[in-house]
Amino acid sequence: GFIDVEWGSTGEYLIKAYNKEGVLLDTAGFNVDFMFSQDYIGDLPVDETIFAFRVEYLDDINRIDIVKASTDEIIATRTASLHTPEVKIHSPTPGEQIKPGVYNIQWTGTDQDGDTLFYNVFLSNDSGVHWFPIDVDLHESSCTADFSYLKKGNYMLKVVATDNWNCNEDTVNFGVKKTRNKNRIIGFHT
Repeated sequence: GFIDVEWGSTGEYLIKAYNKEGVLLDTAGFNVDFMFSQDYIGDLPVDETIFAFRVEYLDDINRIDIVKASTDEIIATRTASLHTPEVKIHSPTPGEQIKPGVYNIQWTGTDQDGDTLFYNVFLSNDSGVHWFPIDVDLHESSCTADFSYLKKGNYMLKVVATDNWNCNEDTVNFGVKKTRNKNRIIGFHT
């Protein structure tokens, strides 16, 4: 994989990696801007922002903290869990042919550690080469999707479960069948 931030780097915020004994293994620094830009308003300061950085995985990591470098204030923390969550899609079922329209996607997720699970749901129309998000950061084990825009054909659905450390996924192939619009009227005039 590719990494965005090198261990040993500095910045306004730090990623700190600890082992099971609480010993600091390494740090990586980054900067992030808390500004929201609008063409017609300009830059506005905000209290939170979305960011993602990839760092090299160290074998002994048990906990990651993100801290503000100037104050050592912990912004976020994640602790390793031993077991990977399990996830199973129940609808659509493999090979199911559904009508375009509103559809209720359902799955179950479990975690042997008892961790809270979060789910992300994706759709592919090219056999899993590209995935498009349907819904993200869900706590429930279902979501409603509007498939009215889908053309007749074959699709894949993927649900990714995470305990904020480990991830697992389930995929299912399903089809969308063509429907007739009975409300359309064709008029012939002479």
